Amino acid sequence: MKQIIIGIFCLAVFNSIAADSVYWFLGAAMTKPGKKLVKKFNKMNSEDKVLLVTGGSGDLLSRIVMGHSGGFYTPGSRKFLKIAQKKDVVDSYTPFIKQEAVFAYRNSKVSKDISFKDICSGKYEVVSGNPQVMALGGLFEKFKHKLSLSSQKKLKNRPLGISAVQIVNYIKNGNASVGFLFKPITRINKLKYVEIPEEYKVFGIADFILLKNTRNKKLVEKFKKFVFKNRKIFKNYGFEIL
Repeated sequence: MKQIIIGIFCLAVFNSIAADSVYWFLGAAMTKPGKKLVKKFNKMNSEDKVLLVTGGSGDLLSRIVMGHSGGFYTPGSRKFLKIAQKKDVVDSYTPFIKQEAVFAYRNSKVSKDISFKDICSGKYEVVSGNPQVMALGGLFEKFKHKLSLSSQKKLKNRPLGISAVQIVNYIKNGNASVGFLFKPITRINKLKYVEIPEEYKVFGIADFILLKNTRNKKLVEKFKKFVFKNRKIFKNYGFEIL
């Protein structure tokens, strides 16, 4: 009986904490500035907290839908905004940042600097991310369809990975020569990169999405104002502010 009472008490405490907190589901490529921003906000607000959850855009959306979660959701591209709208979890959204996709690599894995031509000729295999669960995976498919049919056939890629962090690790650990990543995360991780020519460029638009099941409206408004007032934290890491 004593154990049951303790269990009920712990559950009540957990629910109380959860009710006073707000989750921010943030695409993995934006983890570093996101952590810095949330830490700054929580330091200024001792009572109500924002809890950061990072990962692949599709994986995060699955968690939101399955858990009926409220708070904020910032996927790496609008593909997942549209999916979230179809799943009826979006209350509203505001354009937040823009991310340019590039081909990243590290010097120790390749013998020399590589070019866009090297990649399109199939000289190097590209880890592009799973399009079902990653914004980058979907953007790679968009990029690929901009190429000529002959270049599409030559291009080698492996749609591996469920987050940008995983692709970075593939490159750093020597399991991939080239990875398809957003430019800011290549700079954060000190990787070299090949820019995509203007006519083939693809971008991820990350929106700041308010989810429908959000309870703590006061904290939500407070955090949203804080985020947009302090967007320069993202700019400092190379993200383009919208």
